[in-house]
Amino acid sequence: MPIFDQGGVEVLAREMVRRLSTKWAIYLTSVDSGEAVAASDLGDCVEDHLELPKRLLNGEDSERVLAWALESKIDVFHFHLGGTLDWRTSRFDACPLTMISAAGIPVVSTCHSSLPLVNSGSSPLEAVRQVAARVRSWPAKVRNLKAICWEAYVSQSDLSRARRMYFPARRQMRLIYHSRLDDESQPEYGCRQDTILCVATIVRHKGQHVLLDAFSKIAERVPTWNLEFVGRIADRAYGDQLLTAITERGLVARVRIAGAKTDPSSDFRAAAIYVQPSLREGLGLSLQEAMFYGCACVGTEVGGIPELLDHPSVGRVFQAGDTAQLAELLESLCINSAERAQLGSRARLSVVEKGMTVQRMIGTYDRLYREILGVP
Repeated sequence: MPIFDQGGVEVLAREMVRRLSTKWAIYLTSVDSGEAVAASDLGDCVEDHLELPKRLLNGEDSERVLAWALESKIDVFHFHLGGTLDWRTSRFDACPLTMISAAGIPVVSTCHSSLPLVNSGSSPLEAVRQVAARVRSWPAKVRNLKAICWEAYVSQSDLSRARRMYFPARRQMRLIYHSRLDDESQPEYGCRQDTILCVATIVRHKGQHVLLDAFSKIAERVPTWNLEFVGRIADRAYGDQLLTAITERGLVARVRIAGAKTDPSSDFRAAAIYVQPSLREGLGLSLQEAMFYGCACVGTEVGGIPELLDHPSVGRVFQAGDTAQLAELLESLCINSAERAQLGSRARLSVVEKGMTVQRMIGTYDRLYREILGVP
């Protein structure tokens, strides 16, 4: 993936490069050009960079990664997987993780989103195809997991699913909560605006259409409130559908798609309510940050979201895709400022108490790398 994109995986990878470069020499592989990396704020953090194609199409790509790792004398190779089967881990042939491990270099990986057996909302035919694909890929994924030192998962939900699905390799799996939040900072809260915020890549499984539908149901009854989407439009057709729906419902003046932002912290500080309407999710990095910045938060009962909103005093949860339930929750929060303030205050404490901070994340990885190498 392009490390300069604003998805959760890319944001966390950049944070790890910056923070770990004070302890380790960082060698980076990504689809970005070496010139782009050198000219960025990561330039001083990276010793060397290998540009890769957007998809590993054949064994030659994996061989090139292996040759680069050997030439660079890498001590530990850390792969980040956007989904369970990235980096050709569903294949017996030319998976760079198993190839590098077989060459004697310790390999670890982080899976940022564990694929379910069947994706939510799939048709019966799609469900059959997904199950068949998972079955075909199962032996290769188990082989991959057994070949590496360990694979980290970003939520207890993902970890439990992976341990059930790939049970012969369950000992290779561990939980590491990820975050870019600095527990030494004290966010300054300004005056909250009557804004409902959602920060996520614009793509169907993030559920922006569900939030738009729910807001349209209550818009007339909460006339001072607006809805704002922040995020890169990854699916142009889906983005166009959202824009069309906004126009058709007469909400152009009250709903905004703001695009991607490198640092949305000012949006979190200003918004009164934050919603994570995802149909599937790893942990929910944006939800975690919204809680840290004191928003009253609402999220679906999927992935790691219930781990964040684990008590009614912290936030509200609803069934994924249930626009009526979401509309009811939003209307209640819009008209009750005391309830919003109470949720926002408790939410930040909850995130810190769970150890969801960048210091904890970096400290954990640093310790685990050193354990692998047997160094203090």
